[in-house]
Amino acid sequence: MISWGRHGRTAATFGTGIVGGLIFHVLQLPLAWMLGPLVSVAAAGLLGMRTSVPKPSRQYGQAIAGVAVGLYFTPGLVAELLPNLPAIALVSLLSILFSGVVSWAIARLTGIDGTTSFFASLPGGVAEMSVLAERYGGDTAIVALTQSLRIVIVVLSIPPLVFYLGRPGTLDWVAASMPLNIPAMIAMFAVAAFLAWLLGLRRIPNNWLLGGILVGACTAYFRLPLSSIPTPVSDLSQLLIGTALGARFTAETVHKLRRFIPASIASTVVILLFNALLSLILTVFMSDSLETLVLANAPGGVAETSLTAKALHLGVATVTSFHLVRILFIVLLSAPLYETAVRIGLLGRVRQVDA
Repeated sequence: MISWGRHGRTAATFGTGIVGGLIFHVLQLPLAWMLGPLVSVAAAGLLGMRTSVPKPSRQYGQAIAGVAVGLYFTPGLVAELLPNLPAIALVSLLSILFSGVVSWAIARLTGIDGTTSFFASLPGGVAEMSVLAERYGGDTAIVALTQSLRIVIVVLSIPPLVFYLGRPGTLDWVAASMPLNIPAMIAMFAVAAFLAWLLGLRRIPNNWLLGGILVGACTAYFRLPLSSIPTPVSDLSQLLIGTALGARFTAETVHKLRRFIPASIASTVVILLFNALLSLILTVFMSDSLETLVLANAPGGVAETSLTAKALHLGVATVTSFHLVRILFIVLLSAPLYETAVRIGLLGRVRQVDA
């Protein structure tokens, strides 16, 4: 009986997401199959509906998105990106350091502990930052909600803003062109899942997305005769990701954390504005459009921002590259930065609870 109830909630949740996607698609809104499910499922949850999605839903969506995004990494585009790596690395580091400063301010203004504020403010993944917060004794519920809310704010603000201002790109570089080959496409997804599993064993963040990107990028860069990813399959990845994000917002969770939500929104807006300023400066040194660079520096998830770039015909590979470099810095620097902040008295005492 319990199992039936769980399956029923899952079916109702995805049904709500599909209806939302259809409405956004009919209205010709940008990123319809991500934003529609996200908004409809979140609204249903906030109105009291018991939403539920299987944990692998977003993971599978990320793997599909990763393969599709990876196909943009053709030899010509990689050659164009390489000279920009120093600038990408510098901007990523500045973004992380500024997020740390914001976390200190949020802790002082809200009274929450510095550990929770720090890992909630870093532009990392939901799972990865929650794990680190738990290790050092932070509140994982606040961290998970803040990280999710940041992604939602990014994908609900930037795509409509670019779209309605009439500034979508023309995308000089396109994905590797090849015909649809369904057996080859299925094989690509299977290899992506296997790579994601291997990366997960090493506790690499965003392992499902990275597994897909590795498959797609190798296919494009080495010109392997495999398969393109058709639009309906890309739409499926958006549906899985959007529904999973929307299901994180329930009336119970939001009520429990209602006192922290305004600070979370404010911190995201401040970080967005700072990164937009960095993007404006970067236009002097890089040929990419301001819209591409704003999305590349946005403190959202790499899957969500990459899909947004794809939908708006912006520089998909540039956006993905910025986010991947930032992920690398976060993996390497988040724990040392936290412990350094504790040692100099900016945050509370380290309370590491696991090895």
